Amino acid sequence: MQEAYPERYRGLMQFGLLEEKAVAVNEEAYELLYGMEEKLLENLETEKIISFAEKYALRLQMRMQAKEIVMKEVVNTFH
Repeated sequence: MQEAYPERYRGLMQFGLLEEKAVAVNEEAYELLYGMEEKLLENLETEKIISFAEKYALRLQMRMQAKEIVMKEVVNTFH
């Protein structure tokens, strides 16, 4: 935020709102991330997975995809 939006960053710093905003964004991001992971895992459980390694690899891939979406929808938009 400091590099991409310096005016917004300075404004939040000056008014003492930066930490409050960061906490709110972080909470929303994690709620969205965990919700997306749960939905993706529900779909995964219905599919037939052969091995634990495959299932683990798919979970990691889903988490990475969910993080990308969270970054685009929550963190980069600042609500």
